[in-house]
Amino acid sequence: MSQRQGVLISRSFEDPQSAGTHSDTRRLCPPEGIAPQIQTTSHTPCVFAGSPGCAARRGGPVPVAPNPVRSPIVRASGTSRPLMRPEGRRPLLPLSLFREVRLTATNLIGLLLSFGYYGLLFVAALYFQQKRQLSALNTGFALLPSVCMGFLTAPLSSRLTARSGPYLPMAGALLLGSSGFLGWLTADPDTPYPVLLFALMATGLATPVTVVAATVAIMEASPADKAGVASAVFNVSRQVGSAMGVALFGTLLGATGGMIGGLHASAVIAAVAFLLASVLAATTGRRADAARSR
Repeated sequence: MSQRQGVLISRSFEDPQSAGTHSDTRRLCPPEGIAPQIQTTSHTPCVFAGSPGCAARRGGPVPVAPNPVRSPIVRASGTSRPLMRPEGRRPLLPLSLFREVRLTATNLIGLLLSFGYYGLLFVAALYFQQKRQLSALNTGFALLPSVCMGFLTAPLSSRLTARSGPYLPMAGALLLGSSGFLGWLTADPDTPYPVLLFALMATGLATPVTVVAATVAIMEASPADKAGVASAVFNVSRQVGSAMGVALFGTLLGATGGMIGGLHASAVIAAVAFLLASVLAATTGRRADAARSR
């Protein structure tokens, strides 16, 4: 920004001795180093008494207004814009959004999905490194059948969702993932890697199919003007589920007395989480179909 296109920052407040008669406008002094880029006016005193730029221009500290700021305004290149939300504005995330059953159920599905998948993925990485003595690079290759399934299933999930709606693909994929987690019960230090492929591929297939379908369900259930907020809430739900899964399953590794016992316990919990999410998706889908048929 050049000196000709400087920014004038001002704050308006009420004088306690002359409330209702006039308002005093005070200039916000910029931090040291950007002062040459700020246009100032000579008829307004500084508000930031501690700013080095203010002290240099005014010859010393300047008293700060005792009253709270009422309406800060930024004027840049001849335009004005409020810095703060006007009072009474509706919140960014209204709680009434969660009155929609489909939206709330899909967020819970996203939480359970990430809770099971990413929690067990964390434990599986430790299993390959600590029990099978694989390097970090080889552990990544061992997990490829799970984490790369999204490249193959995303187009398939889109077509299934467009044809049958989002809830049926979610329910089926989560049921498949639940059975895949039970495949980890066969894992021990000497289990052949091909035996674990079903567990890796089934959970890796279920997760991207569910995410795509759940995103469509979120968009269908949310109001048009809150679609972005609803999508963000879904992402937050998944992140919370991931953190919970890693924390709980990591704790189980120490509580069960060994890696194999912790892996098996985590697999059972992840399978139950996916099964609950599958039942929730099927129930919500039936309710949605019944509501549309009325």
